[in-house]
Amino acid sequence: MAIATATADIKPLPEGEEIYDIFPKVEIASYLWLWVLLVLLIIAALAYYFIRKKMRKNNAEIKIEPVKECPRKVALRSINELLESKLLANNDYKEVCAAVTRILKTYAHDMYEVGIGSGATSDEFLRDFDNFFISEEISENVRKIMRQCDLIMYVGADTTYEEVDGLIGEVTNLVKTDRW
Repeated sequence: MAIATATADIKPLPEGEEIYDIFPKVEIASYLWLWVLLVLLIIAALAYYFIRKKMRKNNAEIKIEPVKECPRKVALRSINELLESKLLANNDYKEVCAAVTRILKTYAHDMYEVGIGSGATSDEFLRDFDNFFISEEISENVRKIMRQCDLIMYVGADTTYEEVDGLIGEVTNLVKTDRW
């Protein structure tokens, strides 16, 4: 049995029977560089696509929080809005006192982290206020303002424009005080 191998004896073609090309050999231009360029462009496009996708995802996750305004400025602006409102002109002292206590509670909470803010009752605010280290003068002023406002709002105590305006002035002075 004979096995075909690379070393098989093949006799050369006899003289005159050799095979020649009909046409001369033509070099076929190699476009390898075009294929390489095409592959590189595809890789670059994919890289660009995935990088942009990741950047969009990261930008979507970043939440830009608005810069909080200084509590002192917010309180002073609220006091000015209260003074410009028609509540004082209409002698609606209950609403004015409610606004004064809300401003005071919010300012103390935002500036010094005292209490829970405007949602606190007067007793809750004063209880938290007792645990806060402050000067005796400021503590007395805050207690006096809260007591007068509670009397006007809940008991219906008679008051005058000058007394309510004095309460607003005292709150303004407290807000303008640098350190409690």
